[in-house]
Order: sequence, then structure tokens, then C-alpha cells
Amino acid sequence: MENAIILNSLTSGWGLVILLAVIWTIPWKGVALWKAAGNKDLIWFIVIFLLNTLAVLEIIYIFFISKKRAGPIDSEESVKELEKKVMDIQKE
Repeated sequence: MENAIILNSLTSGWGLVILLAVIWTIPWKGVALWKAAGNKDLIWFIVIFLLNTLAVLEIIYIFFISKKRAGPIDSEESVKELEKKVMDIQKE
């Protein structure tokens, strides 16, 4: 009986709209947070985490902002730069 009441309230009026908004937003927010964490974008991570923009901000970050970052951390150039920094530190 209680399940029917909950289901009825979710599928009528604003309940359905809210349910669809949640289903739409969660995957976008998850991907955007994952990318922000991987790019070490603390500010973007916090903003995406706190603001609910029905995935608009998340989509902008995924397709435009995160693309401007350098390649993966384990790329050959990054490894060479890291090795050079380590050698410089060891010389000091």
C-alpha cells in the first residue's frame, strides 16, 4: 500500500519531472566530477558538486573545459618532465 502511494506521488505532476531530472543529472554529474578530479581541478570539482544546473554546467565542463587540459598524466612528455624535475632536485 505504501509503495503504491509513493509510486503514485512520483508519477503524478512534479514528482515525475523531478524523477526525470534526477535520472538525467546523475550520470552527467558523475562524469564531470570524475574528469575534474582526474584533472585536479579542485574549484571545478567543488562548483559541480555544489550546484545543480540540470547538467548544463556538467556538459560544458566535460566537452569544453576539460578538453583544454594537457594529455594524460602518464604521457611520455609528462614522464620526461617529471624525471627532469627529480634529477634537478637530487642535484641540489
